[in-house]
Amino acid sequence: MFFSIILAVVTLLLSILYKPSEFNTDALLEQTVSPPRVLLLTAHPDDECFFFAPTILALRRSSLSPEIFSLCLSSGNADGIGEQRKGELVRSLDILGVEKDNRWIIEHPQLQDNITQQWDAEIIAQVLRPFVIEHHITSVLTFDIKGISLHPNHFSLPLGVSYLIKSL
Repeated sequence: MFFSIILAVVTLLLSILYKPSEFNTDALLEQTVSPPRVLLLTAHPDDECFFFAPTILALRRSSLSPEIFSLCLSSGNADGIGEQRKGELVRSLDILGVEKDNRWIIEHPQLQDNITQQWDAEIIAQVLRPFVIEHHITSVLTFDIKGISLHPNHFSLPLGVSYLIKSL
């Protein structure tokens, strides 16, 4: 618990100190829907603060005032501490300013935290589709194809988003 609080505080401080001068959040938000609706798609609790906190905070400061949503596709229960990690995600999203009604954690049997397993893009798309449609999501923010850390769950996410886009 203490570690998660320290992690959240350090992340927040770094994001305050790191004010990207060349990061154009408006380019991400160029849409016809007002305000833009951005979905942060992550694989596990802690991804939002380790990899996306500065971007989320920059989006919140954007002149376009996007509505931010969070969808986490597992509780991160690989080590049996999924419930603890869910609580950490809730606290982290509170700090990042993602509204309680705009966040979800999924527990799909084929999308479990596993450092050796790539997730199926079609399953990710099936899980993602109702959130994107119901909430009129205009942009999805997720990992690149290397998953930042080469975690196979991470690099599965852009493949799932791509699959969804092709199927719409």
